Amino acid sequence: MRSPRLLLTALALTAALTACSGDDSSESDAPAGDAASQATDAPSEEESQVPGEERGCRATVSVTGTVEATWEGKATVRGEEAGPSAVYLTADGKQTVTAYAKGEDFPPSVNFYDGTQVFATQPGTATGLDIRPNGKIAEIDAEAFNVGGKTVQVVASFDCAKKKKG
Repeated sequence: MRSPRLLLTALALTAALTACSGDDSSESDAPAGDAASQATDAPSEEESQVPGEERGCRATVSVTGTVEATWEGKATVRGEEAGPSAVYLTADGKQTVTAYAKGEDFPPSVNFYDGTQVFATQPGTATGLDIRPNGKIAEIDAEAFNVGGKTVQVVASFDCAKKKKG
């Protein structure tokens, strides 16, 4: 059974992060990752995003099911001190996708907000979530639910790796 309290908390966190989004102007290339290792490995200090640091990214999003949406464009990633080690965010108008990397006592998760309702991945399930705590990439292909039990499939890719010189 899904917890309405968790979904409401996720909505509040998504709204707060949307209001705090910063510079999202850089573009970059990043390698694909291993979802299995992300789901089970706790982030180490050297691989975690620096708390408070925020930088621009590129994202592509496709949402199907109860709500349909697609976009490609700017995104941000920010390091956190508590909870998720990195938070990835992209928006198109009122629609947002927020991906939370695993942190101490915090499982990876994804929220999709369509302007009126929030869909969230099932608590404690990392299936389809490769959300890197280092703030470089996130690859998502996961089912998310709203409080009414309706579902969407969120497929998103965040590319936040810094470009290499040379």
